[in-house]
Amino acid sequence: MLLHANERRDLFARPRTLTVAFALAFVPGWTPGLARADVAPEEVGTPFSNDRFGTSIACDGETLAISASGSNLDAFNGGAVYVYEHSGAEPEPWILKTVLGPPSPRAHAGFGDEIAVSGDLLLITEDLRRTADDGQSSLFADENRVHVYLRSDGEWRLSGEITPDDPAYRDNFGGRLIIHGSAVLVGAGATPRDGAEHGAVFEFSRDGDAFTQRAIIIPELEEPAEQVLTWNIAFDGETLMIPAWWALHTYRRAGAGWERTTRLDVQAVAVAVAGAQAVLEGSGTHVLDRQEDGSWVVGEPIPVADDVGWIRTLEIDGDNLFIGGGERVLVYTRAGESAPWLPSGELEPDMISRYFGWPLVAVGDEVFVAAFEDDRNGYRAGAVLRFSEDDGAWEQNQVFVSVERPEGCGCRSTGPGQTSWGLLLLPLLGLFRRRRVA
Repeated sequence: MLLHANERRDLFARPRTLTVAFALAFVPGWTPGLARADVAPEEVGTPFSNDRFGTSIACDGETLAISASGSNLDAFNGGAVYVYEHSGAEPEPWILKTVLGPPSPRAHAGFGDEIAVSGDLLLITEDLRRTADDGQSSLFADENRVHVYLRSDGEWRLSGEITPDDPAYRDNFGGRLIIHGSAVLVGAGATPRDGAEHGAVFEFSRDGDAFTQRAIIIPELEEPAEQVLTWNIAFDGETLMIPAWWALHTYRRAGAGWERTTRLDVQAVAVAVAGAQAVLEGSGTHVLDRQEDGSWVVGEPIPVADDVGWIRTLEIDGDNLFIGGGERVLVYTRAGESAPWLPSGELEPDMISRYFGWPLVAVGDEVFVAAFEDDRNGYRAGAVLRFSEDDGAWEQNQVFVSVERPEGCGCRSTGPGQTSWGLLLLPLLGLFRRRRVA
């Protein structure tokens, strides 16, 4: 279905909360917070309401990281990242080891809007767009950054930051994180430059603890309405795909840089790539086939039921394809790289969950599916469901939700500036969760 541009912008933007309120807060053990009109007064300051647990998920098979960008653990709506390790013990093999919060706790830090993990490396974005260094709310603070955590002796420690060489992109830097070997790709959303808005993808190379900017890829837009969606880029090591509202831009490695191979004039909302085949979601779900010269063409459509809901996520893992974002996740399989995708099952939550499958991550015989507005642990607290495959059938067998920091988990202690008891009159300005449309 082809949508009007404004409808698409609303559908695929991350949810936001707009509140104007006055409140009295007497909250033990929590940072003084701002009241929200869409949450009951007694829930303000609790760790779970509006946590949006499952905002981002990252897994490399041995380490699982789940962010809750609205968490109140260190500061009101400051964000937190829960890190689990694989124990191998069924039926719940993942054990919580660490809960990380913003290095400098502050309200609305956006800590964990995006995360990525690989081996001893964990990347976490922080969106300081609305909180300047002086503590005042600001819509123009260009201080977004990617925090680098390295694991040493079983503990995750803050090692440094990744920022772009060009400061013009810092206010939307970190819209997407991908780790592939020693390469790190960072998406930067649409940033006003030369009278127009441009998105970009930055490539950094890792050498020990250091990260060096290696390349910047800026798609050439033929019209402003294209609006690059750098929060949904796809990368498999040699091929980079950058979707836009009205086009898909594809690139391949060329020496130390990148060259564009194709500009497909199609609606592109989500894309996944693996080798010589990719899957595109836009005005329908289609297979993309790579040609001998490296260019891409639109192949056969993939039939998707009309009642699935709005598709926001595509994930290819081996010969499995997962399509999510509505009320359930569809599973397709193929007999080989050039074989057609055929329906093979569905992943359904054990309760009604909005935005089910946005995001999702598949690793081997495990799939982690977020429902970041799930209400089982509090209003819009969010949840992540783990499904595992057994003889071709997928079964839900572990549920992850926000929890208070357990004793002895190696979790980061409460940061500076926390207040144990407070009686505060809080005039509240309109609070926005920044949209993720580039």
